Amino acid sequence: MDPVNVTVTVTNDFSGNNVEYNVNNLDELINEINKTEKIFCLMYGDIKVFHSLIDIIHDNELKNNYNIVYLSYDKDLIFRIKAMDNGDETLIKNVSYDISTIFKKKELYDDPIFLVFLANHLPINEDIQCYSLISEEIKNNSEVILKLTKIHYSYLKYASDELKNNKDIVLKAIYQNGHALLYASEYLKNNKEIALEAVKKNGHALQYVSKDLKNDKEIVLEAVKKNGYALTYAPEELKNNKDIILGAIKKYRYALYCISEDLKKDKEFILEVVKLNGCTLQYISEDLKKDREIVLEAVKENGRALEYASENLQNDKEIIFEALKTKKKRF
Repeated sequence: MDPVNVTVTVTNDFSGNNVEYNVNNLDELINEINKTEKIFCLMYGDIKVFHSLIDIIHDNELKNNYNIVYLSYDKDLIFRIKAMDNGDETLIKNVSYDISTIFKKKELYDDPIFLVFLANHLPINEDIQCYSLISEEIKNNSEVILKLTKIHYSYLKYASDELKNNKDIVLKAIYQNGHALLYASEYLKNNKEIALEAVKKNGHALQYVSKDLKNDKEIVLEAVKKNGYALTYAPEELKNNKDIILGAIKKYRYALYCISEDLKKDKEFILEVVKLNGCTLQYISEDLKKDREIVLEAVKENGRALEYASENLQNDKEIIFEALKTKKKRF
């Protein structure tokens, strides 16, 4: 296939020239224009075909003519932002500082394309406090906030109070990570649908739900099923609910550490517990650690539980045999 002659017309003041390219496909055209080392937007009619700062899913069919707009972003700043992807900590700190300085001058702080571009390159473990300096208009722009929270849920922190109270926006952030509930309005933290979605995504989100909903058995049960440690965020009454404890035990043996002494002595209940997680034997009452039936069930589930049994039962041949069988299955 012969190369296609393509005319690119400059539509702003940087140049009045038309530029001719002989290329085989659109990607090759974009690569050729990139050699100018300018920031640009390539258009076909009203359609954005390529933009230096945003990802665009474009039609790969090569056209015979395009318009191009050279953009007035600081080229060095854009290249430095892109370079943050390499993980250079010194560069990241310097760029973050420079961005904050720029925003304080009321520059770029209201540019939605730039803000999304920056978020795509700024490591999320880095201090992103610069987003607290973005314009109020952007903080209340649902389209921009949705794009930011899609990159990382924590950008919800910088949304306006109105958007933090918007059910659809908060839910979409929660779909990314249940921790997004932290930044939701108090009203939505008391919304059962929202709370359930959050704890289903991340059990730790239980810590952010309203006081009333922390007393909701369904919500707490879903949280501990996702992450047994979530039991630590539950009220005392539910920490001693057998269904919730059993839900937590499967993934977090230390959940038994949170329960009442009375439950730790409840043989029937403890039998159910050790069948789910043998190593919970560590946290039951001393009397039940001497109970042969309980210890036997514990080592059948996990041979390592033997170390938590009473000294006498640690020397029981049948219990040792069952413990060794389980270890072989696991390793």
